[in-house]
Amino acid sequence: MHLMASDYLAVLVFVVFSLLFPASLLLFSKLIRKRSEPNPVSTLNFESSEESRGRRLTLMKEYFHYFSAFLAFEIIAAVILVWAILAKDLSSRVNIAVIGFAVFGSVFELFAILLATRRD
Repeated sequence: MHLMASDYLAVLVFVVFSLLFPASLLLFSKLIRKRSEPNPVSTLNFESSEESRGRRLTLMKEYFHYFSAFLAFEIIAAVILVWAILAKDLSSRVNIAVIGFAVFGSVFELFAILLATRRD
C-alpha cells in the first residue's frame, strides 16, 4: 500500500495542536498572573503539609512498584482497546492470543505486585 503525504495530515495536525495548545495555556497564564516576590515558605517542598525528609530517591523506590504496575495495566488496556476495535476483522486464533495475553499479563502483574509489596 502506497501512502501519500495527505495520509499523514491528521497526525501532523494532532501533533501541532498537542504541542501548541498546552504551550499557549502556559503562556496565557504567565501573562495574566499576579507578579509577586517569592517568599521562603512558598518555595519549600512539602509532603502532605509536612516538611520533606530524606532524599527523593527513597520516595521513588518506595512507590516504584506501583508505577510499574500502573504502566503494565495501561499497556494491557491499550492492547485491549485496539483489539476491541479490530476484533471482528481478525481471525479467531489472533483473538484468542490477545485474550490470553490480557489474562496472562494481568495475572502476572498481580503476582508481581504481591511480591513487591510483601513485607518480610
